[in-house]
Amino acid sequence: MPIVSLAEAKEYLGQANQVDDNALITALIAYADGIIEGYTGRLFTLAERIDYCDGGGDALLLRYPPLGKVGEAESEVESIEDTLSDDEEYDLDEVDVLTNVGLIYIASGASWGSGRRRWKVTYGGGFNGAPDAVKQAALLIIAERYENRAGISGNLGDRSVTASSGGMLEAAKLILDGFKVNLI
Repeated sequence: MPIVSLAEAKEYLGQANQVDDNALITALIAYADGIIEGYTGRLFTLAERIDYCDGGGDALLLRYPPLGKVGEAESEVESIEDTLSDDEEYDLDEVDVLTNVGLIYIASGASWGSGRRRWKVTYGGGFNGAPDAVKQAALLIIAERYENRAGISGNLGDRSVTASSGGMLEAAKLILDGFKVNLI
């Protein structure tokens, strides 16, 4: 699901009743989504995710906060001496979750068994719809590219070429800075 809908983008661009540029605006929406997700390190669609995390510490850091429901965390190591329990699986009742940061802790206070990419964690991650500020940033990016679309693509002889007018708008960056994932 895109950060903004075609109808929202067309309304913002003052093109609500036009159909001529639907394909272009749809492409710009996809472009803005990619720029925003790449810049922030976040996904703005809630979906089931699977991460493989290193063990040995108090917490596992998941890649796609905010976290929804954590389904389970299970060891991918069959035989290792520093086990926490016989089956080494944890469900939602056995972990504490810091949803906005993407950290999960074992509720008993124990450490996660050590090992590289040892823990397979299944969880709901990403936003359940983009916050209004992120939508505003997307609309700014779309509008800038729409107004400067001559710089996006064209023909050079018998070849199609694509060019960029530069980086993301500073206003959009300022909005999105508050949503960037800061890895520990």
